[in-house]
Amino acid sequence: MEANPRRDRTIRIFAPDLKIPGIKLTIKPNGKVVFETDYNRAIALLSYVKKAIELTAGHIGELKGVDLTVTSTMPVGAGLGTSAAVSVATITAYSLALGHQLEQREIAKLGWRTELEVQGSASPMDTSISTYGGVIYIRRSGDHAYIGS
Repeated sequence: MEANPRRDRTIRIFAPDLKIPGIKLTIKPNGKVVFETDYNRAIALLSYVKKAIELTAGHIGELKGVDLTVTSTMPVGAGLGTSAAVSVATITAYSLALGHQLEQREIAKLGWRTELEVQGSASPMDTSISTYGGVIYIRRSGDHAYIGS
């Protein structure tokens, strides 16, 4: 994930590695180009990026524009934790682009909330592993997850 701050509040997401079949491009009489796709997994991935930015901006207390570039060789929707990895990478890159270095615990919590809000239910396991790396132990108690090594 690469994030470059913008001078405006526009957020642009580039995902050059996504293979998107079913592209429909419409060029309106006024010259405006509208791009559409029915590739639901790509749309789902981008919804994690969007939600991660919203939650991070809320956590930091400011929303600024950024150009994000997502690169990955992992297949989307294959059950390999790509949504967690993208969520955590987005949170980290976006916060750093805005000049804020979040603690790993904050990143893991925001990543989990991103997955929870997009999916409706989520375990903190994938986002915690994406944040901390290595091997970790997660113990859940009610609405809280405790991370240990």
